[in-house]
Parts: sequence; C-alpha cells; structure tokens
Amino acid sequence: TNGSPGESATCTASYFITQDDLDQGSVTNTATASTIFAPGGVATPVESPSSSATATATGNPVLTVTKAVTAGPDPASAGDVLTYEITTENTGNQTILGLTVTDPLIPSLSCTVARLAPAGTLVCTGDYTVTQADVDARDAASPALPNTATARGTNPSGGPTTAVGSTTH
Repeated sequence: TNGSPGESATCTASYFITQDDLDQGSVTNTATASTIFAPGGVATPVESPSSSATATATGNPVLTVTKAVTAGPDPASAGDVLTYEITTENTGNQTILGLTVTDPLIPSLSCTVARLAPAGTLVCTGDYTVTQADVDARDAASPALPNTATARGTNPSGGPTTAVGSTTH
C-alpha cells in the first residue's frame, strides 16, 4: 500500500509447535509493525506498540510400562535365574524428567534416564533367582510368580507421572 491514513495491512505466518512449547504449556507470539514516514522528504521511523497472543497447549504426560521374562525356565524351580525386561515408553506428549524404574524383586536394579521424550523408550533388564519360598507359595489357583515394576518421573509442570507394569512366570 502507499501508506495513506486509515489504511491497514494484514500479515500472516505459520509457526510449528516444538516439544519445548508443549513442555512449557504455551506459546506466546509478540509482533510489532514499523515503517518509515517521510513527510516533506524527511524520513522518520514509526513503530507501533507491540501486541501479543498466547496459545495454550494441553499437556498429556503418560508412561506405559511392559514387563516380560526374556530368559529362564517356565515353570521355574528354586535356584533358577529369570531375566526380566522392563520397557517404559513415553506415550504422552510431554517430556518426562528424572525417570526411574524400580522392581521389588530386583532391588539392585539401577535404571534411570534424565529425560524421556515422547515416543522414547527406556529398556531395563535384571535377573532374579527363584527361591524355595517362591516355589512353596505356588498353588493351583496361583501357579506363577507375580512381579511388578514401577516407572516414576516428573512432568514439565513438576507433577508426578507414574506407571506400573506386571507379569507372571
């Protein structure tokens, strides 16, 4: 346009949301307009006040834990070693921070990651030696050794995010 009084211009642009935007919970965009006004041939810069708009994001921090025996006899006897594989997947849309996986049958399990991005996985393995008490606790109604693993982390807002996965063998 030629910049006559009362005229306006509309500008549009696209912005692609990043993972950091989802983790922060919003995106704020600030814009200003500027031009050079030249009355009588004297160039004078003119700038509008800035204007901002904020779009909020819906965070959905979700973890999914699956657990399986990857090695060892079935049924297991006292002294047999069972190898467990615990897979934690970030099935939400926010990064999970300080993720730790624990398993009461494998107290020595050390499985952590500082950040787990959406669609990311953490795979942990650990061995458990079946005890005679495990074998003695079996009966017709419950012939398998139950086992549960828990994944705990923090979502970007500081809230807890927890999931549990279990298996029997």
